[in-house]
Amino acid sequence: MTRINCLLFTVILMVMAVSSPYVAAKTEVPQVYRFVSNETAYEANAYLLKTNQGWLLFDSLMLKSDVEPIIATIKASKLPLLGIFITHPHVDHFAGVAPIVAALGEVPVYATAKTRTDLIAEHQNAIKAGWLEVFGEDYERTLVAPNKELKDGELLEIAGISVKVIELGAGEAANHTLFIVPQLQQAFSGDALVASYAIYVGEGRSAELLALYDKVQPLLQAVKLVRPGHGGAMEPGRIVESNRQQVVMMREAAQHVLAQQTQTPDSAPPNSVLQRQLTQQIVTKLNAISSYGMPLPQLIGGYNSAGLLNEISKANELRKKSDVRQ
Repeated sequence: MTRINCLLFTVILMVMAVSSPYVAAKTEVPQVYRFVSNETAYEANAYLLKTNQGWLLFDSLMLKSDVEPIIATIKASKLPLLGIFITHPHVDHFAGVAPIVAALGEVPVYATAKTRTDLIAEHQNAIKAGWLEVFGEDYERTLVAPNKELKDGELLEIAGISVKVIELGAGEAANHTLFIVPQLQQAFSGDALVASYAIYVGEGRSAELLALYDKVQPLLQAVKLVRPGHGGAMEPGRIVESNRQQVVMMREAAQHVLAQQTQTPDSAPPNSVLQRQLTQQIVTKLNAISSYGMPLPQLIGGYNSAGLLNEISKANELRKKSDVRQ
């Protein structure tokens, strides 16, 4: 074969490769967009994940005004919303589903059975307690509950995106689900993990939070970035350890305050003096941390101290009874 023929043959092969229907198309890397609610709605995160076929939404924020940018982003793209994933049953992360569905139409809303049950109860309790009245019409009273049940360990495939479902159990909320997207090497944790925020332990599950951190750490080995329920994205080892250290500090502070009391027995409800002492100790150690749009002393004193003291008091009482029996 002459040199000219060789060159001609090479050109023909190159043209065939470009025009061949069997040449693999370039895979689009999904893009993640973070949306943050305003200060009155606790600065929660929601995440839109964009594929070439549509959008996936992880958590939904809370107020109608908070979800307007999410709705506008989806509408402007001309792509459909393919599903909403709920990480845990707190209103600042699931109440936005209703106005989103009202604006965009019916969509699969994914959650585990436990999260769905707790979510419905949380919404009803919030309405009954009346504290949502401060938001007026900005909070949608009609709940749109999850309509697609997820199983622990399940791997969903939606629009070419894999979503791994891992149920973590109780912690900051009554239940938490971790969603891992292998293509991105990213995890969406909801409030199971937060970044540079004071951790909410007011529901009395600080011990369960520590167990959750032990469980989640090995699950994040293949993950490069955690996208939390509050705060910016963070490397897995760093976010887990920072959360663990903060909860340990809070528990130790509560133990110290209880050990100093002289009149109130371990089993008694914490009084206002103990709560103030605990609040002061914790605030002193969390001097450069975010607090959900409110002053840090208000968050710790109004939301954390009573529940944490009750939890530690009850644990102390059970430990004493166990020691007596032995």
